[in-house]
Amino acid sequence: MSPQETIRICTIQIQRNPNDVEGYKVRGYAYQELKQYDLAISDFSKAIQLNPNWNYPYTCRRECYQALGWV
Repeated sequence: MSPQETIRICTIQIQRNPNDVEGYKVRGYAYQELKQYDLAISDFSKAIQLNPNWNYPYTCRRECYQALGWV
């Protein structure tokens, strides 16, 4: 599945369930693949807010920060 299709599907899923932490993580990863780091960071941050004990979104967000030269 293309990143664009993943984003479309996850957006629908998130609209149906705004607390879908997996949806934010997957959509964030798709944005990251497209180098849309600001949108990826936003989704990873939302996933962290919803489940602060889940390490994966922290790692992905850090990778985005590194790609932007912020770290």
